Amino acid sequence: MEEMINKLVRAVVQNGAKKIFLQLPEGLKIRTAEIAEALDKAGVQCIASAEPCYGACDLRDKEAEMLGCDLLVHVGHNKFYKDIKTCLPVFYFPWPFVVKKDVMKEILEKEAKKIKEHRVGLVTTVQHLFSLEDAADTLKGLGKEPVIGGQILGCWTQNAKNIDEQVDCFLFIGSGVFHPLAIKTKKSVYMLDLEKHEITDLTQERLSAEKKRMARIEKAKQAGTFGILVSTKPGQLASEDAIEKIKKLLKSKNKKSLVIEMNNITGEKLLGIRVDAFINTACPRVVENIFEKPVINIGELNML
Repeated sequence: MEEMINKLVRAVVQNGAKKIFLQLPEGLKIRTAEIAEALDKAGVQCIASAEPCYGACDLRDKEAEMLGCDLLVHVGHNKFYKDIKTCLPVFYFPWPFVVKKDVMKEILEKEAKKIKEHRVGLVTTVQHLFSLEDAADTLKGLGKEPVIGGQILGCWTQNAKNIDEQVDCFLFIGSGVFHPLAIKTKKSVYMLDLEKHEITDLTQERLSAEKKRMARIEKAKQAGTFGILVSTKPGQLASEDAIEKIKKLLKSKNKKSLVIEMNNITGEKLLGIRVDAFINTACPRVVENIFEKPVINIGELNML
């Protein structure tokens, strides 16, 4: 941990920043004081954000500018897959979670028999990218043919799509089903859970997620008035053109619409707004929150 903090400080100093705004993922916030102290010793003033950070799309650049910072330091993620306009420079500093090679080998030797397919596509989140090579080496030794895809996001799975024709199934290495369930494929998807040290076939989870998705869409079809949910997070902000297209499409179906702005989109904030359903233009994970009314993602509009 100390080595990573020192590496972060050196990188910030090399950037020439004098006053930085620090964004940490929830799992690293326990190290906020240590990081700030190390930066201070290096002559860099640090203002730490306590707001939740949900990914590389979630940049607090406006707050950083308001507080007179000259650099936003975003820890725990790679640069977002699409360009984000910000009002000051952003420095992305991935913070890998290293799984020891012998631990990865032990898990796979015990659990890989659950994977019946031969050619296995390996994908993960940014924290575990360094584990893919070790996983591939072990799978080769077990008679499998691993193909490394790389990093995926819940809103971007191009690295899985790139290898879809080369593999018989996918193995997601990490924790939580949000990322692997985003993979659009007809092939099996497995998850190697690094917290439970086990491999799970996600077939039932995928079927359940699809049933819930279709139920949301069917309910939304009955709506007469839609709230169009727009997040002000820089990487999730819908363009004016996109919003206008949604409004025009709804109007063509004789449906009314209202544009609703938030930073963090939650159902509680919407309780007093009288609409029949919502269209989410932000992170696709938003629909997993608890809402009183049906919510569909922007990519599901054509199914109304």
